[in-house]
Amino acid sequence: MSDSQDTERISKLANKNAWATGLLTFFFLPIGYIYTGRYKALFKGFGIVILITFLGLMIDSSLGR
Repeated sequence: MSDSQDTERISKLANKNAWATGLLTFFFLPIGYIYTGRYKALFKGFGIVILITFLGLMIDSSLGR
Protein backbone atom coordinates (compact mmCIF):
# COMPACT_ATOMS: atom_id res chain seq x y z
CA MET A 1 0.00 0.00 0.00
CA SER A 2 1.37 3.44 -0.84
CA ASP A 3 1.71 6.29 1.61
CA SER A 4 -1.20 8.18 0.06
CA GLN A 5 -3.48 5.15 0.39
CA ASP A 6 -2.40 4.70 4.01
CA THR A 7 -3.07 8.37 4.75
CA GLU A 8 -6.48 8.20 3.08
CA ARG A 9 -7.44 5.05 5.00
CA ILE A 10 -6.30 6.49 8.35
CA SER A 11 -8.20 9.71 7.67
CA LYS A 12 -11.34 7.74 6.79
CA LEU A 13 -11.09 5.65 9.99
CA ALA A 14 -10.46 8.77 12.08
CA ASN A 15 -13.85 10.14 11.00
CA LYS A 16 -15.64 7.19 12.62
CA ASN A 17 -17.34 7.74 15.96
CA ALA A 18 -15.15 6.09 18.60
CA TRP A 19 -18.05 5.40 20.97
CA ALA A 20 -20.16 3.80 18.24
CA THR A 21 -17.21 1.70 17.13
CA GLY A 22 -16.50 0.57 20.70
CA LEU A 23 -20.11 -0.35 21.43
CA LEU A 24 -20.57 -2.19 18.15
CA THR A 25 -17.36 -4.14 18.65
CA PHE A 26 -18.17 -4.97 22.28
CA PHE A 27 -21.73 -6.19 21.68
CA PHE A 28 -21.61 -7.32 18.03
CA LEU A 29 -17.99 -8.05 17.16
CA PRO A 30 -18.39 -8.53 13.38
CA ILE A 31 -20.47 -5.36 13.02
CA GLY A 32 -17.73 -3.24 14.59
CA TYR A 33 -15.20 -4.55 12.08
CA ILE A 34 -17.59 -3.90 9.18
CA TYR A 35 -18.32 -0.37 10.45
CA THR A 36 -14.63 0.49 10.47
CA GLY A 37 -13.90 -1.32 7.21
CA ARG A 38 -11.46 -3.77 8.79
CA TYR A 39 -12.49 -6.73 6.65
CA LYS A 40 -9.09 -8.42 6.78
CA ALA A 41 -9.18 -8.50 10.59
CA LEU A 42 -12.80 -9.72 10.46
CA PHE A 43 -11.90 -12.69 8.27
CA LYS A 44 -8.82 -13.51 10.34
CA GLY A 45 -10.88 -13.55 13.53
CA PHE A 46 -13.63 -15.61 11.91
CA GLY A 47 -11.04 -18.09 10.64
CA ILE A 48 -9.51 -18.43 14.09
CA VAL A 49 -12.93 -19.13 15.64
CA ILE A 50 -13.69 -21.77 12.98
CA LEU A 51 -10.26 -23.37 13.47
CA ILE A 52 -10.63 -23.53 17.27
CA THR A 53 -14.13 -25.00 16.92
CA PHE A 54 -12.91 -27.59 14.42
CA LEU A 55 -9.94 -28.56 16.59
CA GLY A 56 -12.17 -28.81 19.66
CA LEU A 57 -14.52 -31.15 17.82
CA MET A 58 -11.61 -33.27 16.58
CA ILE A 59 -10.11 -33.60 20.07
CA ASP A 60 -13.38 -34.45 21.79
CA SER A 61 -16.02 -35.69 19.35
CA SER A 62 -18.65 -35.80 22.11
CA LEU A 63 -18.80 -31.98 21.96
CA GLY A 64 -20.65 -32.15 18.65
CA ARG A 65 -23.48 -34.29 19.96
